[in-house]
Amino acid sequence: MKKQQKKSVGSSEVKSIRSAMEEQYSQEAQFVRHYTAALIDRLIALQVITSTELEALASIRANAVVEYLRKNPALGGRVSVSQSEKARSDSKENVPSRLEVTVK
Repeated sequence: MKKQQKKSVGSSEVKSIRSAMEEQYSQEAQFVRHYTAALIDRLIALQVITSTELEALASIRANAVVEYLRKNPALGGRVSVSQSEKARSDSKENVPSRLEVTVK
């Protein structure tokens, strides 16, 4: 089993982000909005999502779409989801997704 390296945002990095945002945004509302966004962006980059978690998320999303469509009386039981397939990724920042909905 691979050892996962613990990743976090250090206090010096947080202080650096805060300082940069304080210099750039003098109004409190702007500062709070941009500072929060900068912290969130930094934390998102640190999150590791496994293939299993992505597959579970895809399944949940597909089922939610199907359930929504089935509420339409005209579609009813005619909506189904095929087996999921892996999409090819061109970058580490984007997760390609494909959902094929068939109405018979």
